[in-house]
Amino acid sequence: TIRDKWAKEFSEANPGIVVDHQPVPGPDYNTKIQTLFAAGTPPDMYRYLQEITPIITVAEKNLHLQIDDYIARDSYDVEDFRPDAIALYQWNGSTYALPRDYGNQNLYYNVDLFEAEGIDPIPADWNDTTFTFDVFLDMAQRLTKKDGDRTTQWGFLVNRGQRPWASWVYSNGGALVHKDDQGVATDSAMADEATVQAMQFLQDLMYVHEVAPRPELESELSGVDLFATGRVAIMLNNPSAVNQFRAIEAFRWDVGTIPLGNSDRRGTGGGGTGWATGAATAHPDEAWLFMKHITSEQAELDEVSVG
Repeated sequence: TIRDKWAKEFSEANPGIVVDHQPVPGPDYNTKIQTLFAAGTPPDMYRYLQEITPIITVAEKNLHLQIDDYIARDSYDVEDFRPDAIALYQWNGSTYALPRDYGNQNLYYNVDLFEAEGIDPIPADWNDTTFTFDVFLDMAQRLTKKDGDRTTQWGFLVNRGQRPWASWVYSNGGALVHKDDQGVATDSAMADEATVQAMQFLQDLMYVHEVAPRPELESELSGVDLFATGRVAIMLNNPSAVNQFRAIEAFRWDVGTIPLGNSDRRGTGGGGTGWATGAATAHPDEAWLFMKHITSEQAELDEVSVG
C-alpha cells in the first residue's frame, strides 16, 4: 500500500527510526483510536477526523502534539496548503495537525445512462447558472426506472452524513452555523429557511418524487457499489471513490458540479482529514519528521495516483 511505501522510504532515509504501520479496518478505526487515547497510549501518528474529536476538544484536553515550534524551526511551508485546509487544525494560534486531504463533494454520473435518455451532461463549470435544483430533479426523474412497483434503477442516491448534505445547503444559500466576524461559530443555522429548504429537497427526492431509495429500502451495498453496478445513475461523493470508479468497465462515467438552488453561488461540503501525533508520544521528534515526509508533494501525488 501507499502507507507501507512511505514507511519503507522513510525508514531507509532515516536509519535508526522504524515506522510500524498498523492498519485498522474502517468500521473499527474510530473505536481503536478512542481506546488508545483513553488508555494514555495514543498513536505516534494517525489519521485525524474532526467529526470524531473536534479541534476544540483536542486543544482543551491537550490530545495532540502542538507542532508550531517544529514548523518554525524547519521553516515548513504551511502556505502550500489551502488556508481553509490548515485552519481546520488550528485553534487559538496553535497547530495540532497537518492536512492529509481536502476532498470536496461532487456529482458522479453514468454517462451511458444520460446519453440513452438524451440528457445533457452535468456541467463541470462552477460558474454555470443553468444547472439548478429543478433541472437536477428532472434528470433524476427521467433516470429512475420501474418494473411494476419495483424500482430497478434509481436516479440518485441521497448520501448520509453532514458533508454530503451540506453541499445542498450551501448551494441553496444556507448554512450549518452562524459565525461572528472572526469566523467562529456562534449558533446553529439549521432552522434558517434556506437550510430547511435544502434539507426538504433531499427528503422529497426519497419520499415524494421517489427518485432515490429511502434508507429502509437501500440494499446492503454501499452507495459506491450501487453506482458501480449501474443501479444508481447519479451519486454525490468525494474523490476517495475515484479509484473504484476507474475499475468500472461496463459504462463511462464523469464528474460535475452541485446544482444551484435559491442562490447565485454553489457550494460543496468537504474538509478532509489530517495527520496528527498524540501529545503523549515518546517520539515527538521522530513523529514530526515522519509527518513532514507524508505531507510532502510526492506523498500527495502518491495518494492521488491511487484515488
